[in-house]
This record gives sequence, structure tokens and C-alpha cells, in this order.
Amino acid sequence: MPTIGTILLICSHAIAAEENLHVSTVTQQTDMRSNASVGIARQASPLFPEQAIHGMQKIKRRVFMKATLSGEALNQLIGAVKAFVSKNNARPQSQFIHILFSADGCKATAYALDGYRAAKESVVCYTVDEDFDVMISAPQIRARRGSTVEVYRDGDYSFIGYGDIAFRTKKPEGEPFNVEKLISVEAAKENKQAFGINADYMIDALRSLKESGASIRKPVVIEFTSPVAPVLLHTDEDNYKVVLPIRIRQ
Repeated sequence: MPTIGTILLICSHAIAAEENLHVSTVTQQTDMRSNASVGIARQASPLFPEQAIHGMQKIKRRVFMKATLSGEALNQLIGAVKAFVSKNNARPQSQFIHILFSADGCKATAYALDGYRAAKESVVCYTVDEDFDVMISAPQIRARRGSTVEVYRDGDYSFIGYGDIAFRTKKPEGEPFNVEKLISVEAAKENKQAFGINADYMIDALRSLKESGASIRKPVVIEFTSPVAPVLLHTDEDNYKVVLPIRIRQ
């Protein structure tokens, strides 16, 4: 007949085995260009960064800066700025997307620049616990429609999780460039000429000029005489493209 000590030992092994079944398996991939560490976690339980990156721990003992938003909002936020991220190793902070989360208004604003161009994009969140910011590499997988995305900040590490997938990014050295200040200064200038344009028509014209050999050494020239006059695009006198503007309210 087994003793009470033997029964307790068997029970403790069973509990340990059950806990091990819940530990997430994480594949770490290192981006050598940005020194960012990315984790892909697969698990059946709701996602917490601790589970995804560090295994089962008592997460209530730690406090994260947290925000939640829809999968569609995250895809829009990242998709609208990721092309503006720098590929130059000389400026590590420009290789990341900088996202500011604001509790006032419950929104997220993403910024990116590569030294020649800059981008800003804002979306509404479900929740923002407090004002905080993260610097992330663009996730390799788009969030599913209808999913809820959780964004955490823990010291120098940022986490993005949706469904059974989690990404982790370590903050690079240096502070991000103040894209908001750049935009505000330019937007405040007077005597600006503004016109509306159909984005698809403009993209078609630029693609056409790309086929004509437009490049850094052969830039596209954009000309217009008034907000209601046709917009002319060309690289030389033999490849003019014309796009009609759209009336806008000043």
C-alpha cells in the first residue's frame, strides 16, 4: 500500500507536468540589421507577453503599459508608414516605427522616416491605460480581421500580440526623430499652395514615369499653376502625364 508521502510525490509530479503543457514554445529570430529580437509564440490560452516570451509566470506581479486596438487598425497603422522606415544602419532608431499611445482621445499615432521622407498615421484604439510609446519593427504577419491586438511596453522591450502570435522588439539606442515637430513647422507656414488629387490617378502617373526611367538622378517634376489647374508630371519633354485636381475646401 503506498504511503501518504508517495501519494503527495505523485500528485506534485502530475501538477508540474500539467503546468509544463501550458508553457509557450517561442521561436526567437534575430534581425541583424536592427538588433531587434522577434518572438513567435503559439498557444491556446489568451496571450500575455510573459507567457509568450518568458513562459508561465505570475504576471500579476508585474505592471505593463498597455493598449488594445483592432486588427484592422494595427494593419492600417503599420501599413501606412512601414515604407518610410530607413534601411541605413548608420541611424538605428530610424529603422523602427515609433508609436505614441495617448490616453486622452484613446488613439495611437505612428511615425517613420528615412532621412528623405517621413510619415504619420493615427488610429483610434479600444483602450489606452496611460500615455506611453513603443519602437517596433514592422510585424511580419498581418493581424486577422476582427481580432483584438494587445500592445505592451516593459522597460526597453515592446510586445505586440494577436491571436496566438507575439512579436517582441528591443528599443534601439538613441531617441526617435521628432516627426511631429517637422510636420507641424511645415504645416504652420503661410502662402502654401494646396490642391486635391485622386491617389489612384497620381500613383498611375508616377508608375508610368517609373517605366519611363524616373530615378534619383532623373526625378519626376510636378507642375501646377493653381489649385484647379491640371497637374503636369514629367521627367523630360517626351513623357508628360496629366492629372486633374479635385476641389478642396481651404
